[in-house]
Amino acid sequence: MNFSKEVKKELISENFESSCCKRSALSAYIRSAGVIETKGGKVGFDFLSDGGGVAEYFSKIIEKEYGILPETVSASKRLNKQKSAYKFLNDKTLSVLVDLGLAEVDEQGVKLNLNIDAYSTENDCCKTAYIKGMFLGSGSVTLPTSSGKATG
Repeated sequence: MNFSKEVKKELISENFESSCCKRSALSAYIRSAGVIETKGGKVGFDFLSDGGGVAEYFSKIIEKEYGILPETVSASKRLNKQKSAYKFLNDKTLSVLVDLGLAEVDEQGVKLNLNIDAYSTENDCCKTAYIKGMFLGSGSVTLPTSSGKATG
C-alpha cells in the first residue's frame, strides 16, 4: 500500500463526530472527487472507488445522513480499470447538493456554487473536516525518506 492510501485509511478510521463535520467533509470530497450530473430532469452526483475505502466511507455517510443508497456501477468502461462508481441520482439528490452548499435553486433553475459554502467552514472542527475531505478526494503525500542526508 502506498503512503497516501495509508494516510487516507487512517483519516477515515477517525470518524467525524458531528453532522456539521460530516457535511463539511462530504462537501469537500464531492468538490474534489465527484462529478455533478443531470439526467431525466434530475440532478445528482457520483464518485469513483479508489481501492482504499474512501468512496465507500462517504457513501455510508450519505446513507446515514440523507437516507440515500447509491447505485453502484462498473466504471471499467469509462476508465479501463476495475473501479466502481457510486452514483446518486434520484429525487432527493438535488436537496443533498443544496444542503452541502454545492448548488442553489431559484426561479431560473439550478446553479452550481463554485465558492466554499460558509457553513462548511463555520467552526474550527468543520474547517479541519473540510480539509480532510478535500485531501481524501484529491490529495496525495509522499513518504519522506532518510536518504536525503544533510551536508555540512
